Amino acid sequence: MNEEIGSLTRSGITLLLLALASACSDGSSGAPHVIAPGQETTVAAMLGEGAPLPDGCTWDGAAIDHDRVVARFACATGGVAIELRHPELGSGAARTEQFVLVPTSGETSPALLRAITARVRAREARFRWSRAQSAEGAARP
Repeated sequence: MNEEIGSLTRSGITLLLLALASACSDGSSGAPHVIAPGQETTVAAMLGEGAPLPDGCTWDGAAIDHDRVVARFACATGGVAIELRHPELGSGAARTEQFVLVPTSGETSPALLRAITARVRAREARFRWSRAQSAEGAARP
């Protein structure tokens, strides 16, 4: 009986390792998604540059930080920050085809979140995620 349990355990481990190997060899590099330079105009348009936003909010700039955009808004109730992340990085308060929106500071009103989500959806087709190169891959010619 113990031998049978041991065999099942070894089989289970073997199957798990095969599944992991298969998942890692799906044709993608396995590297994380990053935001390549040159998309600043698209990001600004998605986030409301120069546009009226709900609740007396205005877009107050953004920082592109490798795998996310940290957007800042000046609102009547104070500053608000919303991050745009790749959907593989988890869930958020809202989701589009290419992003999850995660409020990270301040009181984000539902109206502001809906407006930013709508703007992102309307413009995200022009946005492209890239894959980070590993140091090993970058060293190869």
